[in-house]
Formats: sequence, structure tokens, C-alpha cells
Amino acid sequence: MRIDELRLFSFRNFSTFHVELGPGFNLVIGKNACGKTNLLESVYLLSTGKSQRTSSIKEIIRFGESAARVEAIGSAGERRVEMALSISGASSLFRVNGVRHDRKKRESPIPTSLFSPDHLRLIKGSPEERRDLLDGILSQINPIYAHKRASYSKVLRERNAALQRVAAGKMNSEVIELFDDQLIPLGKVIVEERAAMVEELSSTASEMYGELAAGGLYIAYVSQLYPSLDIEGSFRERLKERRPAELARGVTLVGPHRDDLLISLGAHEMRAFASQGEQRTACLAIKLAEAKILERKFRVRPILILDDVMSELDEARRRALMERVLSGGQALLSSTNKEYFSQFELSRAEVIDLG
Repeated sequence: MRIDELRLFSFRNFSTFHVELGPGFNLVIGKNACGKTNLLESVYLLSTGKSQRTSSIKEIIRFGESAARVEAIGSAGERRVEMALSISGASSLFRVNGVRHDRKKRESPIPTSLFSPDHLRLIKGSPEERRDLLDGILSQINPIYAHKRASYSKVLRERNAALQRVAAGKMNSEVIELFDDQLIPLGKVIVEERAAMVEELSSTASEMYGELAAGGLYIAYVSQLYPSLDIEGSFRERLKERRPAELARGVTLVGPHRDDLLISLGAHEMRAFASQGEQRTACLAIKLAEAKILERKFRVRPILILDDVMSELDEARRRALMERVLSGGQALLSSTNKEYFSQFELSRAEVIDLG
């Protein structure tokens, strides 16, 4: 799966922009603030239905304009794929081969894995960053999971509001159990899917880390509800136990919305002990593992997007990464400096110079 042509209209700093992409390594080169990240963002947006930089879709509209549009022509095997995303204010319209799709359900036919400097938060950031990693992979693979996850979030918000109303004496406490009946089966699905994904992610990320540096990378799933032979029963029991505390705080204190990942290098938790270089390498390995997992599931290589990754890697890790990039599939990599790449690597590249 790949994108052959990309057109941008009033997107970020681009008024109009057209580029033809190569089927392999595409190097987006240019000075800082010239639009390299914006170009990569447009590809990721088409693929996943969301921006890696903002939760507000209207922010991608060029300053002074009222609407933006991203168009792409690509291929999935022998099948031609035309995609178009139109944004006007906070609303959007996403079409694939002329058929309307739900952008938020990630129904794009082109899977994508992206690494950006923001992904360094995977190690030292909040648990939400690590949950989003899992949910992003699972949602690309299985749109039903994305729907279940969205349903869980909706019920969770409603349950939290009910807790606050019960605590204020404005609602009967029995209504909380009605929300429990909706929350528990959805939570069970999320926990089971995440637990299975963490096993695959851990083994694959360890393999990827070994290609980039020495050491063993390990990822463990941390959940109040896993492992358990009866996730639904355990979930219900814990909700009952924490009900007084939940009423006092007005939030739900048990469930997959409080899950986390423990990321270790050898016997040491990376959040506490890893150097900046080790953190960056681990995050990169995790994103390469994501791409490998998507490849297994879709039986084709996803588009690999690497934003400003070379500047913080030493020479050995640059060469190891480029060996992976050049091994097949479409990749878009941004950089300010061609000197990070060997002559052989540059000879294999489709260079997009943004000035």
C-alpha cells in the first residue's frame, strides 16, 4: 500500500501543493519551519483520521482561510485508491473512491506508522500516552475495537457525571449500577485486546531494539483487571469496593482508562533509569514494531513516517535505521541535513526539497 500523489489546499503553511511520491524511500528535506512536518501530517491524517499534533481538526486550516483539503491517489495491491479529506471549521468530510467514510473510525485503506519527537513522551509521559499507543495500533487493525473504545469513553463520561449528581443528592445511587452494566462488558473487550497486543508488541519491539542497539527491551501491561480468569466479575467487584471513593472524587477509579505500560531495558524501568539516547532508541523501536505488526495483519507494509529522527541518533543507529527503511515499503523521512545520509541512501531516495 502506498501513496503516489498528494495534493494540499490551504493546509497549514501550504496554499496549494502537489507532490509525486516514490514507492520506496522519500526524503523530505528543508530548513526548520518550512513545512516538512506539515507534509508528513497530511499523510498521517489521511491514513488514521487524526493529526499527531492536535485534537482540533480546524487547526490544520491555513491562517486566513475557512477550509482546507487533502487529496491523495494511491494503490492497494492492484487497486487504485483515491482519498480526499475536506475540513471546514470543526467539521470534516472523508471520501475513499468517492464513497463517504467516517474519519474518526479510521477507515482509510492505507495503514501507517509514525514516529515524531513527541513520541519520546512514551517513556516519561503520562499513562494516557502509552494507552493511546495501544489504542492507535488496535484501531488501525480493527475498526470494531475503535468503536468499542469510543463507546467506553462515552459511558465513562456519563458515569462520572452520574457520580457527581449522586454525591450532590440529585440522583438515586441505583443509576450507577445501570452504567456499570454498560461499562463492564466494554471494558472487558478493551482489556483483553490490549493484553494480547502488548505481548506481540513487546516481543517485536525487543527484536527491533536489537537491530538498533544492544540490550533487551521489555513491555508489560499494567492493569487493575488483568490477569484475571473473570474480568467482568473482577471489574464489577472492584467498582463496588471503590464506590465510596468514587462518590467523594466524582470520577471512576477502576477500569482500562487507568491502564499503563511498564517499559524496561534489561531489569531497569526506563522511566527512572534510561538515558536520553536509550529513550529515543526505545521509542523508535516501539514505532518500528508497530509497523511490523501492521505488516503482519494487513500482509503489506504500512507507510512508515519518520519525522526528524536522524538528528538525535549516532552514526551506527542511523545506518541501522536506514537499513530498515530501505528494506522495502514506502517511507517518508524528514530532515534538515542531507549529510545524515550516505551517498548510497541518497541514490535510493525520492528527494522532496521544501527549501
